[in-house]
Amino acid sequence: MLPHTFNCCVMKKNILLVYLLFNILSIHHAQNWPKVIDEYQNNSFEFGRKITESYDKGYLILADIYNPYPFLEYMWIIKTDINGNLLWNKKYGNGEDEFAMSEFEKCPDGGLIGIGQTSKYDSQSDPIVIKLNACMQIEWCKVFHSTGYNSGSSIELTNNGYLALIRYHGGQYDNKRIFLFKLDMDGEIIWQNVYAQDDPLIWNEEGRSLYITSDNHYVITGDCDYPLISGGDTSLQEYTRPLVIYVDSMGNQLWDMKWGYYEISHGVFVKIKEKEPGWFYTVDSYMQAYQVEKPSLHKFDNKGQEQYLNFMFEDPDMVRGGSRQLEFLNDSTMVVDLCWTYTYHPLDEGYSEIMTNDTLGNLLNRRLMMEEYNSFRDFTLTYDNKILAVGNFNGSDKNNDIYLWKLNHDLEDDSLYNQPLIYDSLCPHPIVSDTIDCNCTVVNMDEYIIFDEPPFDLLKIYPNPAKNKIIIGNWYMAEHAGCNIQIHNLTGKLVLQQQMINKSRQTEIDIS
Repeated sequence: MLPHTFNCCVMKKNILLVYLLFNILSIHHAQNWPKVIDEYQNNSFEFGRKITESYDKGYLILADIYNPYPFLEYMWIIKTDINGNLLWNKKYGNGEDEFAMSEFEKCPDGGLIGIGQTSKYDSQSDPIVIKLNACMQIEWCKVFHSTGYNSGSSIELTNNGYLALIRYHGGQYDNKRIFLFKLDMDGEIIWQNVYAQDDPLIWNEEGRSLYITSDNHYVITGDCDYPLISGGDTSLQEYTRPLVIYVDSMGNQLWDMKWGYYEISHGVFVKIKEKEPGWFYTVDSYMQAYQVEKPSLHKFDNKGQEQYLNFMFEDPDMVRGGSRQLEFLNDSTMVVDLCWTYTYHPLDEGYSEIMTNDTLGNLLNRRLMMEEYNSFRDFTLTYDNKILAVGNFNGSDKNNDIYLWKLNHDLEDDSLYNQPLIYDSLCPHPIVSDTIDCNCTVVNMDEYIIFDEPPFDLLKIYPNPAKNKIIIGNWYMAEHAGCNIQIHNLTGKLVLQQQMINKSRQTEIDIS
């Protein structure tokens, strides 16, 4: 069912006067929101990634500038006042090499810590971590170089430094992809660790977001390719499944969870929230049993146990839909985004909404934001619990621009604030808009991020014990068709030999 905001588009002529009056009032009401940020007018694409409230009640927006698309020209930080009016903007890069910032976090000194990627020191790109002071000047910048196309995904503050989620995509075997780096306050590496190495059935894993729990554990969310497993059998067909990795404060993996490995499914986890200690919620674009992708709400616990999956929105004519952002307004209400469409072509045709749900995913309220199939990129709550939402939409010029809304709990545009505020008080001088090149310290990570042939102690055999059959998995098998598997008894006698004909990370052996 279409939201009520569509009704104004089909009103009959005999109530045209009411329709016109309604639109005049709506235009007056919406003069302040949304704010549209378009840097180069019709010549570039601007993508907002994150929004946060600054210490002075202004708003900081993290964005990328593509000029031309898909060249990532600059990392971009935009500052607005409490009503969304532009105060200044800073670009980081040189216009010749690619620079992109995936995420930033506020620091206690009024500055920011950011993570992303750059091609300045490697044409295939490297992860970059950059610390800015309260004046948005660069305090330090570190690039963690290694072979291949690599990037930084997410960063969090700890009590004595920073935690950086790094994605490595290079090398011959490509089996080490998700890393955490623990950095001190100056960006020096305290420790680093790699994840998703214990399960040989995990493939093509991606770490997309990082979250610190109430008991100081770390949660990595993302996705991986994983086969259908049912009753101990493993099919050869793999599906992209939501992935959660749970890590202790020293960087040790405690468990991982592949959501829905027992069914035909598809999904990716990005943003999670801990509602009460040990209970986590996330939203997704989730598909079951070859049905359409639907906006879904997932709940799991700190033991890696799935609690429930609820589809938040279903329509018989919908061909795809999804959600990626959520925030809790209070103990029983969350705000989430919703995008959905009736058609596959054109790709952007559809609807983008914001809705409020209860903790089971039941709809409380909806508002249509844009008639485009685009999900919002970030939500946050202000000091007075208003909703800030940033999204990327084509708008009138058909080049992607940044849209900023501020809403109350009824999902109406927030009113203007008239009280005078002082901005950027932690900087001793006014902050001006300009462009700053990043001259970074390059740290060679090849000795840590090495893609050699994996050791055979990564061999996994299950179930154990077994009666009729076993499944053997190993990274080496994925790269070498025709390798032999030999089984010996306790005296060393060869009792079974089997050759793998096709490349696979697993094979089934009859031991009956």
